[in-house]
Amino acid sequence: MAQIVTTIHERIDAHVSARVGDATTAREALRAYIEANVGFAAAHRTQMRALLGIFLGGGSGYDGGSEQQAISGVARVLRWGQRTGEFRPFDVQVMATVIQRSIEGPTFLMDSDPRFDADAYARELIATFDRATARDR
Repeated sequence: MAQIVTTIHERIDAHVSARVGDATTAREALRAYIEANVGFAAAHRTQMRALLGIFLGGGSGYDGGSEQQAISGVARVLRWGQRTGEFRPFDVQVMATVIQRSIEGPTFLMDSDPRFDADAYARELIATFDRATARDR
């Protein structure tokens, strides 16, 4: 089970990193992060269902260190946006956790609804977090 978890996480990381790496702004990177994660889940439903089963069955060994690792990618993007002034001040750990949990949602939703529209879900998340991170005007 540990090897399955590692392999799927490596594939997700490679997929997301390739898309985020092309971004020239933090806002673009956040959009790419969300689209890539949701898109991967939609394109790999069987693998994501296996990961979900392992996680829910307690076979993943998830702990505080795992949580920090899970949010580290999006946290880097959020800190980048704050440094450049693209994003408003906020608690990066809180925002990163909310974003990460939101992009993990499709795995649960797709499992219960085969007609789940991942593209619409990603668009809504992007709009939501674009507003949530935006500088006050």
